[in-house]
Amino acid sequence: MNEVTIPYSAKKQKNMALLFLLIGIAGLAIGYYIFFIEPRVYLIGRVVSIFLILLGFGGFLKLILAPKKATDAAIAFSKLGIQGNTTPVAKAAGLIEWSDIAEYQIDDRYIHIALKNPEKYAERMKSFFVRDTFMKGQKGALAISIAEVDATEGEIARYVYQFINESFQQKGWS
Repeated sequence: MNEVTIPYSAKKQKNMALLFLLIGIAGLAIGYYIFFIEPRVYLIGRVVSIFLILLGFGGFLKLILAPKKATDAAIAFSKLGIQGNTTPVAKAAGLIEWSDIAEYQIDDRYIHIALKNPEKYAERMKSFFVRDTFMKGQKGALAISIAEVDATEGEIARYVYQFINESFQQKGWS
């Protein structure tokens, strides 16, 4: 097997859009309470309510008006490595070579990847904020979201295991 591409799921994107809508509605409810019913609330409460409104409705509109296409590759596995397009940091890192992976862990939401040489991937990242998040916030580790794809945790684990083993066998490692 040369390559496996996992596309985005339209159904999961709609579910995420509804979640963002609920966050926006909660922000509106909190904002209404803070601004009209109990105006003695501190500034931080007002800022949080406005943030929730913007995040919720912004995320909702983005996912409803311009969702990722079902033909777009969310995650791609190949003999060379893994490439994730589901998070800004993983997308900016590009292809993660199997030999650069120190360890990985897969849960129901993410593929967590610890890298042997994170500086190599930080150099590829053009945006200062993405690079800073990668190096300081995530301490040189990557997280590829699997929340937007239809593949199960078990399928993802099988692909990672299969391709990482093929890569090591080609190099003569066991």
